Amino acid sequence: MNDNLEKIMIDAIPDGMLLLDSRGTILRTNVALQNITGYQAHDLVGQNLDVLLPRRLHGKRPLLLARYLAAPAQRHMSRNRSRLLILDRNQAPIPIDVALNVCKLNDETCVIAFIRDLSHLKQLEKQVNYQATHDSLTGLVNRWQFIRLLNNALITPLSKQRALAVIMIDLDHFKSVNDNYGHSAGDKVLIQIANRLRAALRPNDILARLGGDEFMVLLTHLDSPTHASKITERLLGSLKAPFQYGAHELNVSASAGVSLAPHDTNDAESLMRFADISLHQAKTNGRKRRVFYSPEMSHDLHRRLRLQDRLTLALQSNTLQLHYQPQVDLATGAVVSVEALLRWTDAELGMVRPDEFIPLAESTGLIEPLGDWVLETACTQLAQWAAMGLTPRIAVNLTAHQFHHEHLVNRLNSLALRNRINPEQIELELTESSAMANPAKARDIMLRLAEHGFKLAIDDFGTGYSSLSYLQMLPIDRVKIDRSFIARLHHSEEDQNLVKGIISLIHSLRKEVVAEGIETVQQLQFLHQQGCNSYQGWYFAKALPAHDVSSLLQARTAHEIT
Repeated sequence: MNDNLEKIMIDAIPDGMLLLDSRGTILRTNVALQNITGYQAHDLVGQNLDVLLPRRLHGKRPLLLARYLAAPAQRHMSRNRSRLLILDRNQAPIPIDVALNVCKLNDETCVIAFIRDLSHLKQLEKQVNYQATHDSLTGLVNRWQFIRLLNNALITPLSKQRALAVIMIDLDHFKSVNDNYGHSAGDKVLIQIANRLRAALRPNDILARLGGDEFMVLLTHLDSPTHASKITERLLGSLKAPFQYGAHELNVSASAGVSLAPHDTNDAESLMRFADISLHQAKTNGRKRRVFYSPEMSHDLHRRLRLQDRLTLALQSNTLQLHYQPQVDLATGAVVSVEALLRWTDAELGMVRPDEFIPLAESTGLIEPLGDWVLETACTQLAQWAAMGLTPRIAVNLTAHQFHHEHLVNRLNSLALRNRINPEQIELELTESSAMANPAKARDIMLRLAEHGFKLAIDDFGTGYSSLSYLQMLPIDRVKIDRSFIARLHHSEEDQNLVKGIISLIHSLRKEVVAEGIETVQQLQFLHQQGCNSYQGWYFAKALPAHDVSSLLQARTAHEIT
């Protein structure tokens, strides 16, 4: 064959090629090998193969070559074979695969090696491995990798590393960031949060994002639980400053649950579960805090899970109840309105208090169907009373989620139309925090509700923002003074003056005043003297089943002021 044609053909081979004699001397190369290694042909031809091999193989090369030539066979490339390395001109390792065969050249047996550069596959492997072990948004390790690292840490004798801790961190009400500003904003804030948490940790601590707004931390080499506590407080403290999103400053807080090894367990799965249980306890205790695991919490969590299952069943089977607490006009003594209050008596659990199952519903997402059930049932009851010739107003508490739901107005209109009731008979009670968190948005929603005839009230006044300027701009009809103010009425003259001031203030805004929690005749007389419009409380009646309220409504006059 023409030498020039032979060279063209060899250089056209996409893999690198080496022709070696029986002593390992390089007789020929091609362009592909030169591109892989950075050597020119004249740098390699005449050199021993050792020039391309790691130093650890120099002594083994003659034996390996002799062994192959003693029983030559065609050797194919295979991705399943252990990766081999050669060195480039700069002594940098290159992962390769090799195919071998033998040929005769001038009656001498020679070895021809085809060399494939696997660097791109190695890089691809790194990328795939990184994606499999890291969170794509924040770059933190993911749940799978965290579990692997935790198991590895637990293998190390704890006597050498003292103790370790697992911290589960969950952002409080982070959904509102996504709802109000969009998921793009949420993602940008999550990246900032990850950076702050990472900066608050020691170099060897592990921070993972489990998904959504949940993070997990592995602390090793701890001196004591106090050491873990200080780091946890530092983590939560790092989130106190507002986060920037464009022109907006967003405030985000977090709760944390902590478990310890070997104090609580030496099992990775249990450590993570205990941290999760502690996190739930932190949220139950009011959020923005950290809680260390204790065995009693497992019992509490079991109770919560059972409550959740039974509450879900109660919703599905329609076994919840509404009771109605009368609201009495202080001038006439007539029952003019009732507040719908949810009651739940379970076949297995007995009577469950609202202050236990309402927070549970809020934290598990059951509050939305629960709120819908209350609205539906209250409107149905209004229709039943209307059929009896009774037209009271029903006050229904709206959760923040219900209030901000885009279909709230349509839903209420549909309920009023279906039950043939006047929207003015439905009073929607909002807490100050719901109304004042975003006053402009709240005002827009309230205006739409008022345009359709629905009545609006601020509940528990004095326990939240209590901003006069905001209160003045909202189209509300009534303001309810929180029971805590009423309970202190006869503690001091200062407490009485405070309630006087609140009533005067609300009247100056041309809104009615409702007092909650009236339990004594002295409280009632004081409120009557101050011109309070109406009241509710155990002094007149606790929350009653619908049939008992019907009798009161028919009697009309509920109480004469003495």
